Amino acid sequence: MTKQIGIIILILIGISSCKHQVKKENLSTNGIWESIGSGWVLQIKDSTAYHFYDITSISCLPKRSGKFEELQKSLTLKNDTLYLQKGVITYRFIRRDKLPELCISPFEEKKSRDPRYNFEVFAETVKEHYAFLELNKINWDDVYKHKKAN
Repeated sequence: MTKQIGIIILILIGISSCKHQVKKENLSTNGIWESIGSGWVLQIKDSTAYHFYDITSISCLPKRSGKFEELQKSLTLKNDTLYLQKGVITYRFIRRDKLPELCISPFEEKKSRDPRYNFEVFAETVKEHYAFLELNKINWDDVYKHKKAN
């Protein structure tokens, strides 16, 4: 009998020692999210509005804005990753503390009509986000230099 009580006590001690505080995570989709590999930043404000930005190291272009309810059904939050389902593709986003600096300054509308600026943004987008350069044996630096010279 005392042996059984000892075993029960050991089991209870084991169970209680396994308990740990679960860190409450921010389970809200509100905030700033950066896509993994797609060049997007998603800002969700107060579960009422969203803003998408296309980002590169040289640009942050407003892409799309709307009411959060338009996007809500396509979003899933698991652990620290936000998933966006668009058709058959699922995009993954990780939380950022703030918008990238390039996204904070107002976008100059005249830049959108500047062919050189548009070429540079396009070239940077391909360089940073096109996944198949190596697979297709494309030397992007050579293509860029050739097209820039023309």
